[in-house]
Amino acid sequence: MKFLKKNLLLIIILFLTCSAFSQELKLLEGETFSYEYLIVKIHKEPMSDGSLTKYLKIELTIKEKNKAGYLISVKQPRTITFNPFFGKYDTNSKLRYDPLPYLIQDNLLCYIPLYIQIDNSGNILNVQDRDNLQKKILEEQYKYIDMTDRTRFEKGAANFVKNPGFLNICRQIFKPEKSETKEVNNNLGRLIYKTDIKYDVNGLLANYSFDSTVTYKSSTKLFSERRVITRLNHADKESKTLKLAYQELYPNGYINNDPSAVWKLDALLKKYEDNKLENSEEFYTKQIELIDRHMPANDYEYWNKRLEVSLYIGDDLDDLLEKVPVTFMTNYLILIEKLSRNFEDLDADAFLSTLTRLYNTNDAGTEINIFTEDLDELINTEFAKKALTSTNSKERIFFDNFRAKILTAKNKRIAAPFLTLFDYIELSKSQDTDLIFKLLAEDSRSFSEYTWRYKLMTYDFLKKIKISDSVSTVYLDSILNGIQKDIKVIDSLAAGTNSDSYYWKRYRPKLRLLYKIYLSQAYSRKSESSPELKNSYEKLAREYRPDLKEIADLGLEIKIENDFLPNRPDEFYLSSAKDTDPDAYLEELTSMCIVEPLRYKTLESEYKRLHPEGNFKVYFNSQIKKYLPSVDFKLDDYLGSNFNSLDHKGKFIFIDFWGTWCGACLPEMGNIDAYFKSNQANTDLKVITIACFDKKENIQKYMSGNQYSFPVLMSDGIIEKKTKISHYPTKLLILPNGTYLPLPLRSDYKDLVGKYMKWHIE
Repeated sequence: MKFLKKNLLLIIILFLTCSAFSQELKLLEGETFSYEYLIVKIHKEPMSDGSLTKYLKIELTIKEKNKAGYLISVKQPRTITFNPFFGKYDTNSKLRYDPLPYLIQDNLLCYIPLYIQIDNSGNILNVQDRDNLQKKILEEQYKYIDMTDRTRFEKGAANFVKNPGFLNICRQIFKPEKSETKEVNNNLGRLIYKTDIKYDVNGLLANYSFDSTVTYKSSTKLFSERRVITRLNHADKESKTLKLAYQELYPNGYINNDPSAVWKLDALLKKYEDNKLENSEEFYTKQIELIDRHMPANDYEYWNKRLEVSLYIGDDLDDLLEKVPVTFMTNYLILIEKLSRNFEDLDADAFLSTLTRLYNTNDAGTEINIFTEDLDELINTEFAKKALTSTNSKERIFFDNFRAKILTAKNKRIAAPFLTLFDYIELSKSQDTDLIFKLLAEDSRSFSEYTWRYKLMTYDFLKKIKISDSVSTVYLDSILNGIQKDIKVIDSLAAGTNSDSYYWKRYRPKLRLLYKIYLSQAYSRKSESSPELKNSYEKLAREYRPDLKEIADLGLEIKIENDFLPNRPDEFYLSSAKDTDPDAYLEELTSMCIVEPLRYKTLESEYKRLHPEGNFKVYFNSQIKKYLPSVDFKLDDYLGSNFNSLDHKGKFIFIDFWGTWCGACLPEMGNIDAYFKSNQANTDLKVITIACFDKKENIQKYMSGNQYSFPVLMSDGIIEKKTKISHYPTKLLILPNGTYLPLPLRSDYKDLVGKYMKWHIE
């Protein structure tokens, strides 16, 4: 009897438990209820941190009870989103002048309902009225967006209405689940999640919370996610979920529900950039002042946008840099300017704080990284030079304080550019044997491309203090291996899906150049430490020297590296070949002559010494064609005349690639005009320019406004690809045989062209 009672009790408990999760919904037609949903995702990694927050309010109305179950109207009257790529957005505000597609979609869901059919157990059977919503989304997008690629936007709208975000929330509301806590451990790491769910007597969700954390064994990466769904109680004066969302979205306590002032600034800035000549700067300054008057001092999102505008309009950048906390700054140029001020003030805490913000900030969807030119110049040139040479006591205190902070920084990406620099400084000060062997034990570390600069400097120091050859050789070999590994990584990344991205197009050439310089420097040192393989290592050192295009495009970077790691004199690269391989010696002299045209006479005399019966002109012309690419083109100028480069074969043709949009180009156009006029009678030289990404009307307006007369050809977009133009302005010199060479950026191109014109080329 006891056994039956015990089992009967167990059966009753099981029945009640199962029925709790399989009970039918009991809903009334016309009934309306609301839910709030909040999701907060956070990821922390050694190289970066990030977060995403989204709040939704959902209204559900039972339209009818039918045979299948219930037809329910679903609206999403409010959405608040924070995405590090696109900032904050609240559907309580009007749409900005250039909304992103997902903002349009969320905005339309505020007042256009979708209808879902569910069965009596809460399963979603279908979603109705999708076509109407998709049509409305596309109509709205066409108002705001230049629809040059309609297919992509149509697919995006179709995907959105196929599975709008709130459907998963509706599934959770109507379809009961169990509360549970679970922990999963495997080779990758550990996952812990906890789900807590409560339902009301009608089978509807009352409260739902989900918390998960993922930690990885192999690194300090951590991902966490929190989701909350709460039945809205209209008797409550304040929504706890909305309050929680505000805490995530507005940490300074100022809740900005109307970002329209920020968008007005955006619109003014866009108008300023598009119509600089139509209104004076004073006009825009007055418009901005009118907006400023109504903005509270703690609306930092607005003042952050004002900071960005101040880069282009007005003279209040200094005041605004002090007014806006670093944690609200999002523009990388502003942050780099702030970082520069922190460095000038020798404020180690502020410098680290701004640096941290830089690495955890996204600007226009592009991640801030160490390869940004301005940041690169500040850290790896100005900071590094002063850290290596300063004897000022205040500056030394700053560097010591910053070093102590950076060594304990959680974000290893921030510390990366500084670690080997400070290792070298510490070693050169103390000559500590223990530190030497610590560096040797960690010699495979590559924190950034500049790691190898300081490791080569460390190697030179080890040789200077006469550490044993066996130790220095091992260290140098590890440097060579490390650089070669890094080059493979860069090449494999560049070959991936992002190889056409702005980042790779702009910064990969610089990365490749730096690694080539370091390899050349390492091989030159190897040739000195390995007499038996001296010639082989010298040859490798020659092969990895910067080529002509790199010297033309990245001459400043080469000069900067030469300040830290003085290059070997040219004779170093010629010595072994001169004695052992005359042809290789002449080829190396030719390559040097292309970079330094005054070596032409030396090359000629050396050729005649080694080949008394040879024809130098024939040799030189064949070598030029071997080393330099050729190009020919036909283009129309902005007045309608045609130019064919082949019609000018036998002449030198100087070309300047520019555009009226190019801020760096315009200041030197007066010099280009003077250069053209001074060579109009020169039968051996033709001076022309090519306008890129520009319109004839812009050129006409610019030329007539400045009374310039130099020829301007309109680019067809192909000539830049043929000549591998990657930045503006760029200057080329086409030689009489149709080959061409780039002229180094910031060089005295008039003097350089004069030197090349002394060559005898056929």
